[in-house]
Amino acid sequence: MAASYVLRDDDPRFVLALADAAAGGSVVVRERQAAPGVRELTFAPFGAAEGGRARNPPPPEEMTRRVSMGREFFRTPLKTYRDWQTAWWREAIQNAVDAGARMVSLAVSPEADGSVRVSAEDDGGGMDLDTLIGRFLALGGTGKGEAGSVGGFGKAKELLILPWIGWEVWTRDVVVRGAGGDYAEPERVQAVPGTRITVWMDSEECTTAAHAQAYVRRCHLPHVRFEVNSELVLAASAPGEVVREFQAAADVSLTVHHDPAAEPAEYMAVRAAGLHMFGEYVGDKIPGRLVCELHGRSYDVLTDNRDGFADWRLRQQVGEFGREIAVDVLTALRVKKGLTKTVYRNRGLLEVRDELAWRLLSSAPTLRPRAKPDKEAGEAEELDAQTLDPAAVRTMVGIVQAAAGGRDESMATIVPPEAVAVHLEQGFRSQAEVEAALRALAWAPDVYVVNEVEGFRPPASWIPGPKMGRGPARLLRLWAEFCRMVLIGMGEHRPFGVGWVFSLDISGEYRAERMQDIDETQDWLLYNPFVLDRRGPKVEVRPRVRLSDEETVARMFATAMHEVAHLISWEGGHNELYAQALTKIAGVMAPRWTIVRKLRTAVGRAQAGDPAEARGGAPDVHGLLSDARRMLDGGASIHETGLFIRRGFRGMSPSVAARLASELQAGAHPGKLAASVRGW
Repeated sequence: MAASYVLRDDDPRFVLALADAAAGGSVVVRERQAAPGVRELTFAPFGAAEGGRARNPPPPEEMTRRVSMGREFFRTPLKTYRDWQTAWWREAIQNAVDAGARMVSLAVSPEADGSVRVSAEDDGGGMDLDTLIGRFLALGGTGKGEAGSVGGFGKAKELLILPWIGWEVWTRDVVVRGAGGDYAEPERVQAVPGTRITVWMDSEECTTAAHAQAYVRRCHLPHVRFEVNSELVLAASAPGEVVREFQAAADVSLTVHHDPAAEPAEYMAVRAAGLHMFGEYVGDKIPGRLVCELHGRSYDVLTDNRDGFADWRLRQQVGEFGREIAVDVLTALRVKKGLTKTVYRNRGLLEVRDELAWRLLSSAPTLRPRAKPDKEAGEAEELDAQTLDPAAVRTMVGIVQAAAGGRDESMATIVPPEAVAVHLEQGFRSQAEVEAALRALAWAPDVYVVNEVEGFRPPASWIPGPKMGRGPARLLRLWAEFCRMVLIGMGEHRPFGVGWVFSLDISGEYRAERMQDIDETQDWLLYNPFVLDRRGPKVEVRPRVRLSDEETVARMFATAMHEVAHLISWEGGHNELYAQALTKIAGVMAPRWTIVRKLRTAVGRAQAGDPAEARGGAPDVHGLLSDARRMLDGGASIHETGLFIRRGFRGMSPSVAARLASELQAGAHPGKLAASVRGW
């Protein structure tokens, strides 16, 4: 038995298949719209039989009857639109705009017989006879499909002409009149520019001029002149400033705009090419108006009647944005923009290596009961907290620093050795927390610099690199360590980036942004080091924090807790999940203020340069070589151990450091080796 086959009307074989069907060689058993302006037919051959009974349809000349469709059938679309009285004008204007119209006249007037005459006339390109009959007056047919067209569903005529008492379409030099699905032969008439669609509606069920005016005012089509009953109506609803951007299909995106000066509206308008499609309810908390602008073919992401999103990604993203608005309007509408955005990579997005974690853990960092706090020094007691053996801490400091030795120190985010020791002073409640801390210490954050202030240029000394000043580098390093400390305290080791956000209204910000250079979404914890105040065209700048001022340092640490709460709760807004995360962080960090002080001091020492010099004298040779021996016992390589040794001995050559590491690995006693390098 021959199989059926499917062809599209853009296939060269399509015409031959139609001719075969007309000659009785096959029959069309299914028709659908495969794409905007493209029909797809399924053909089945004659001659197939089943159970001895012919199941072929009769020849075309014998099919003299058709399924009748009463008027109610054509009125079905009125039930599928949210607001058909407004949608009628949308469909008419959309056709006009897609045809290139610059002038659109809309009119509503009563007739003597009690009906209402509704018309839309434009000066666009119009339709030729084939397009009018074969596309516009064919259910499912459409003449659109270009990237610039808003339509493309073939649905317009189902609402524009079919449900009404009567209709007339006058385009170029052709006019067609009908009622429902029936119409008379097209007439040739005097040519007119564009198209005029006229329908006659029942006075009890009709659209109005007020609906037309309201719809036009929701659009942003400044290049088109609109008249409603000869009165000028402006389609000048400018969108406002972009506050969000969402991605749907590969070539379709949506931007959310906010205009705080506009009249408040409870619905967020969704538009395509400036044409209003529908509204999404967002409540009455919005100061001004929200508009979503679609970029790309609306055919790919909207329902066929353009009353909602067909694309699940857009539905989800817009829904989440609506929930953000319900929780925190100001944060949701804050413009997430950057006049300049620059990423400074630490050799790319480095992943925490399992091998490094294994080496750290293999050094057997066991927990022991914590000593009682020194209350006179301001230390607070942490319930159930345990600490690590100091010798194990020294070993792990060496392992981490050896692994990080090849990274770019100018980035100012490499954890300094003094800070490693301070981080490991935190109380731990389980070995899992210790492992998370060691993984966090191995991480070297990338740096992101965002400037949101017009007329302000960040000083070169605040930009990562060789020109970065000592003070800014120290502050950036402290910010990175504050964020790291909070994550360690929460038992987290997820990757993060740090940096500056220069803004007029915030002290810090959490951002989750997709970075084009790595095609991944990255989490950023940003700090604003300045208090910026606009005075006319100029921007006044004051430092936000002074490292000698304990109060401003405390506020900086509080900002770190605030932004890390966003990171671990996966929430950009200030909802209940965020509040729970921040409360938990505050409870864990409250007893650790002395560690914050020590961290500030450790970062200051690290900025002095050489580790031995930062400690204030010659290195402890025996202790340093003992730590190197523990590194080797923990699985560190000769190269890693040599890097660690060189950090303790200023000017030592790589070959000498490698020789010492080799002798330690061979079993040499650290005390005997110490005598040979005592005078270094």
